[in-house]
Amino acid sequence: MNGISSVTDSPRHGQAHRLVTSEATAAVEAIVKENRRVRVKERAAHMDMNHGSAYHIVHDVLQFRKVSATPADCRIERTTC
Repeated sequence: MNGISSVTDSPRHGQAHRLVTSEATAAVEAIVKENRRVRVKERAAHMDMNHGSAYHIVHDVLQFRKVSATPADCRIERTTC
């Protein structure tokens, strides 16, 4: 058995928790208000954060949604739900 004492997997950690700070939320909100056509990928790169965290802040924390899908009239506004 060349030194292996167990054939089961070792315990693994789950997905990393997102840490959303008020500073990051305020900075993302300022970027959105400055230019609503900026993509989440570009916002994440500007803020030096991953895409998932930027998406979470924009869609879940700030509750911004795309209102119109036409390129000429693409706006993002806060939902009122």
